[in-house]
Amino acid sequence: MSDWQKEHCLSLFLILCIVCHGMFFVREWILLGSLLIIYSFICPCQTACLRPADTKVWQAGCTYRVFVFLVLIILSLAGLLNPVREVEGWLEAYKWLIFLVAFLWGRSLTSSPQAAENLLDKVQVGTLLCALAAWLPGSEHVWLPAGSAEAGRFAFSFGYPNAAAALFGALILIALKEKKLNWFYLLFFTLCLLATGSRAAVALLIPLLLVVGGKRLALKRQENNETKAEAKGAKKDQNSQQAAAAPAENTITADEALLFYKQAVWPGFSARKIFLSKVFFSLLLIVLAHNVLMRFPDALRHLGTWTDTTLPERLVYYLDSFKLAMYANFLPQAGGWLGFPFVQTIPYWTLDPHSSLCRILLNQGLAGVLILGCWALKGLRDYGQDLRHSSDPVRICSKTAALYLGLHSLIDVDLAFGALGIFFWLLVGLNSK
Repeated sequence: MSDWQKEHCLSLFLILCIVCHGMFFVREWILLGSLLIIYSFICPCQTACLRPADTKVWQAGCTYRVFVFLVLIILSLAGLLNPVREVEGWLEAYKWLIFLVAFLWGRSLTSSPQAAENLLDKVQVGTLLCALAAWLPGSEHVWLPAGSAEAGRFAFSFGYPNAAAALFGALILIALKEKKLNWFYLLFFTLCLLATGSRAAVALLIPLLLVVGGKRLALKRQENNETKAEAKGAKKDQNSQQAAAAPAENTITADEALLFYKQAVWPGFSARKIFLSKVFFSLLLIVLAHNVLMRFPDALRHLGTWTDTTLPERLVYYLDSFKLAMYANFLPQAGGWLGFPFVQTIPYWTLDPHSSLCRILLNQGLAGVLILGCWALKGLRDYGQDLRHSSDPVRICSKTAALYLGLHSLIDVDLAFGALGIFFWLLVGLNSK
């Protein structure tokens, strides 16, 4: 399969996951996950297990990263020996198998940076169209609005504003990869993020924006210095050639006249076209902003209220997760979090501990946390090296988006949404060496 076909298939699949409630419900995990796995096995040059003759894919399948996924699948199945709910163990192993396939898809695109960039562009466009559809009147009959605790906030197709905010924040960071910024994408996704009213998403995004912005300024300064050096060298060469060349006749050829016409007429036309397009998109953003203020009045109010947060409640979840893991000797448990009613000291009801770290600690045990923690530390070290030495804005921005999704998942239910999990591991695969 060509890289052009891969990027189209991946982008369409991700958009389908977003449309289907972010791939949150079990039936969506089963149906869409099966679609991805079956297509990956049918697709040639995709699965390393099926095509050992394909050197690139075989090397991708033999890395320690794939071994990490296989160990996490085995640990999920080991939780069946100590179950709280057996079906959760099978489902957890199935989810990590889907994440492995997503990682391999991203890994297969590392040989073609242009295909990877095109994939990110298509995901941006598809998400933008889905967000516009979610803002249309009557969309609440297609996608469930936010629950009572998050009422008045934009939940996108996910039904949960904080998960939608994680996606929009990642897309804002990815939009910074362009040398010439697309301000419509940036302002639109920022508007969507503000409409979710997610405080944690905004707080995490700001420092990462400063990091990426600083790197962009450094790359621009470096490019300007290189351009000046090249201009000086070209000017010296031109002066030497003019001194050695004989004087030519001062005549105007047809090609020179055509060049003069293009320089005189075409730039004016382009300027008018660009001006009209900017006016159109500005009016569209104003209309959308008014729509947000009218339809989601509680979002901005929620953003401005930092005294009344859910942090104390989440700390209770995290403490109870540690208790459950300790009582199980930090071994894997199938559906380990579902035992929370037996350890809670304050009455509450939630089917997720609101942290990927706690989720892994309960389902894959301490071994799963240590394995993924070592990989995460190596990824952070590589990210720091890229910030210092890399001059590829696509790589830097996509890595920053993956870091953003990973950090946000530590304090919310992101991994419960397949669309976010697949997108995260796809970004990790795209940036794996």
